[in-house]
Amino acid sequence: MNGRRCRRGGGWLAALVVVGAFFAAAPAQASFVSRVSVTSNVLTNGECIDPWCARPNLFARASIVLDDGSQRYCPDGPVTDGFEVVVENQPLCKDVLIEGGFKVKFELWDMDSVGPPMLADQGDLSGRPDRSWTTPFSFYAGLATATTFTTSGGRSSAVFTVTVLPAPTTITLTGGTPLEFDPADGEHVYLAGDLGLPSRLRIWVDIPGGQKEVVSGPFRQRFNVDWDGLDFSGKVLPPGDYPFHVVDLSSDPRFPPVSAAGIVRVLSPITPRLSIQRLDPDTARTATPYTQPWDFWAGPLTVVGFASRPGNVTLTATPGYCGGPPAYASIRTIHHVAPGPGVFALDWDGRDDKGFMAAAGYWCLYLGGTSSANVAYTPAAVTVRIGNRSSGLEVMASMSPIAPALARSVAPMIRAWTVDAAHEDHPAFDFTLIVSAAPLPGNTGTFSPTIVTPGCTRASTCSWKIPPTLAASPALAWTVTVREAPGLPGPAATSATTGVRITDLVPRPNVAVRVDVPAALHDGTVLTAAPVSENIDIVYYPGTGLDPDPENSTGGLRFLYAIEKNVNDIRGYGPRPFRYPSSILRGWGNVAIWAVPEVVPVDISGQYCRWPHFNTVSWAESAGVLHDVSCRDSASGREFSAWIGLNSVGWHELHHAAYDEADEYCCDGGYSDGVNLYSSPSSCDQKGSDRSTCAMIDRRDSMGMILETKPWWRSDVGSDVMVSGSTENADDLRAAAAVFALCMGGGC
Repeated sequence: MNGRRCRRGGGWLAALVVVGAFFAAAPAQASFVSRVSVTSNVLTNGECIDPWCARPNLFARASIVLDDGSQRYCPDGPVTDGFEVVVENQPLCKDVLIEGGFKVKFELWDMDSVGPPMLADQGDLSGRPDRSWTTPFSFYAGLATATTFTTSGGRSSAVFTVTVLPAPTTITLTGGTPLEFDPADGEHVYLAGDLGLPSRLRIWVDIPGGQKEVVSGPFRQRFNVDWDGLDFSGKVLPPGDYPFHVVDLSSDPRFPPVSAAGIVRVLSPITPRLSIQRLDPDTARTATPYTQPWDFWAGPLTVVGFASRPGNVTLTATPGYCGGPPAYASIRTIHHVAPGPGVFALDWDGRDDKGFMAAAGYWCLYLGGTSSANVAYTPAAVTVRIGNRSSGLEVMASMSPIAPALARSVAPMIRAWTVDAAHEDHPAFDFTLIVSAAPLPGNTGTFSPTIVTPGCTRASTCSWKIPPTLAASPALAWTVTVREAPGLPGPAATSATTGVRITDLVPRPNVAVRVDVPAALHDGTVLTAAPVSENIDIVYYPGTGLDPDPENSTGGLRFLYAIEKNVNDIRGYGPRPFRYPSSILRGWGNVAIWAVPEVVPVDISGQYCRWPHFNTVSWAESAGVLHDVSCRDSASGREFSAWIGLNSVGWHELHHAAYDEADEYCCDGGYSDGVNLYSSPSSCDQKGSDRSTCAMIDRRDSMGMILETKPWWRSDVGSDVMVSGSTENADDLRAAAAVFALCMGGGC
């Protein structure tokens, strides 16, 4: 190495001056969310990074590691050609919003290779197997600080700065002003609004004698709290206008707090009146930016109203916006007798007075009627948005943590969520969880079903705590069922279930942990695990970067996070836009997930991820090595690797390992003839799903011009899981169907 140095920009020395300095003399949490920036200041190469010891082309890479083990990856820094030392302030992450505590992981890379950097081009900053360097302490949410770090322990080194600023929320009141109510009749007023970011709020009303606090505490996207209109002595306030305030307590104390204010109006208890206090679900209300069209096959829309006097109340649903002309004449009228002043709830199931379902669009819900003294109520109205019936209903569920046997200190729960056919979130009418103690592997037990309450209604997610008596069992059998609302016109309501699954709650030495495996019920009461010969068995191992925690020899929470991420990937439920229909989810009754907490080191010295031979369980169709190093993932036989930093990579590699599919991209994939790739046009014509779409694989530029080809043909055209997408096309589905057919016949 010749010690060449590159220095650009004049801010580096200034950056070093602020080592450990806080922007505020007495730092205090100023928000639930932080704006995080990571800047590379100095990169110093002290080794032969590539096999040829060529002059390096250095660049920096960083990620923000959250407390739950997940990571937010910064864009790579610019490449500096031909210098051993780079002195320049290079922004990597800029004002990234992070909720909760976090650390920062920093890496040094050399871009001598063509295309994406291979791991052989990563510099050693720490002396650890993954070569990265992580900040020695966590940053807490909302603290204002700029801290500069110098890496240590490796042959190369780097200096980088982490800047953390509070991310104050925004507060938008909803419901209009003034908010009128009559507390003398027991009516409450609802103070509601939306938040730009999670925050800790204090809400109060100015009344004679001081500030009457309504609530103080944390909120996420919105708030909707009620106030009874009473003074400090518990008496009803006299009629009049009273200011109310919503203040972000986590605002930076050096500046005026983020706040919003409105008026509540206490009415004279003279005129009978009606009010709409809330909708359930409230996302159907058009006044909120979180409006979503409501699907009545997920249940009725509930109007929670208040009548200040007894009387006869009528709820009318009319197409169109409130205050505008009806879109057409079809309406629904629901009558209610209010026995006295107070709250009432009316359900609209989506049908009009003729029994037909309401058309999609905007509808006005209008409350009117007369009191028992034959005086007309002052009416109330709200506009809602109605959607069409969703296409399909699917349910997914997992224990939380996903492998509780590997996290004994965490109380286990079960979480479930529902999606439509396109795997977009969609609410179900209700969720039901049934649990029972389960036997150890190889044994039988009695299925003693217990329904865990409360369930969830009109929701797309649901969570349950495991009853303590069952949480102490060696294993748990469980099943989640969801359904559409019954009794509506049209095609019958559908339902979906996870089937009965078994999860180990207690680890056993030298035995694979059952994360989520199918159970078999005989005569409805005799419970065993389904034979492994009937399942696609997928076993996950922790690789480099996911080593077991020193205090938890059975795994570590980051390994569990990696399992959960990969299981959701193969079920088609990753973060958007990584949502897709999945053959694995459709065949979930014949899919078993296992974990073996034995570390498999991932070799980072070559182009691809490599790992030594390890003792995979003999009955597994696939063994996944989950890791946290940035090598190029691959599959070898039934073994594959998957980096937790990439979405859907485990989905792609599983198609190699479980379905025996070949790559369909050009020009350095693994190619073989027969399942989804073909060595000649005639082979594609004979074996492909659609001979009319057979085409040679190629690589093209941004203009669509062919740059390179390979003498291999594919029948699945366009985006495909075996190219760079996540979509399963005809050949992929055919390969999946063949494996599932083999399993269902006991041949796996």
